[in-house]
Amino acid sequence: MPILLALSEGEMTAAQLAERVGVGFPAVNYALRKLVQAGYVEVARIEVRESGPGNTTHRVYRGKGEDWARLVTLLDEYARSS
Repeated sequence: MPILLALSEGEMTAAQLAERVGVGFPAVNYALRKLVQAGYVEVARIEVRESGPGNTTHRVYRGKGEDWARLVTLLDEYARSS
């Protein structure tokens, strides 16, 4: 849920999301794969960044689908009521 709420504010990489929600990168990366499979999140683009002698790629994620706004609203309401 925190990942979906964070993505409702804009596109982010897995590393940015991990820092934002205070969870380790492996857990966020796993959750993102599951959210992509479920159709709630998609890769907006892949960025190539120069790092030392080589390049690294970073996937940038965003919310997906027409029901995205509705899902985020429901999750936010649920979080506030708990």
